[in-house]
Amino acid sequence: MINLTPTVRILLILNVIAFILTKVYPEYADAFALCYINNPSEYPFEPYQLLTYMFMHAGPMHIFSNMLGLIFFGSILEQVLGQNRFLLLYLVCGLGSGVLSLLVNYQNTGAMVGASGAVFGIVTSFALIFPNMPLQMLFPPISLKAKYMVLLYIIFEVSLMMQNLPGDKIAHGAHLAGMLFGFMMIKLIWRIPKRY
Repeated sequence: MINLTPTVRILLILNVIAFILTKVYPEYADAFALCYINNPSEYPFEPYQLLTYMFMHAGPMHIFSNMLGLIFFGSILEQVLGQNRFLLLYLVCGLGSGVLSLLVNYQNTGAMVGASGAVFGIVTSFALIFPNMPLQMLFPPISLKAKYMVLLYIIFEVSLMMQNLPGDKIAHGAHLAGMLFGFMMIKLIWRIPKRY
């Protein structure tokens, strides 16, 4: 059983509430998504969207996968970092992911939603502190050390970003940006040593 830590529990509740609200009031999803600078819709870019977009999700699988990562990796990480540093890490990865996405996609006319940048930063931070911890993968159902799982994530995200497949609306660059900020916080700013 995963013991939900306080900050993870609050983030989980906020994400679920926001998801339900956007299903009841769809206009909130547009207003609080991270709109790119050239977005021609009635909802232009606003600075507050750099925070609110992290609580918007495109669908059930989107929020399920993000919250699953938050629960499994975040709960352990919060016990190591403490509530304040964990929350700061989560927000820095999410905000950093959003800012880099705006800079790289400044000519885009769409919008971005989801906690993926923050969660990918959390997963990367976990792997930096517990690189040799074996993790049971769902697909495929094999055991893999955390450091190799993150390496596979990086290869997977870079590959899909380079392919730029038609119809692929996933912000792979935002995932990688979240991972980058997680690395910087753990290794360059806090310099937290690995534990396992």
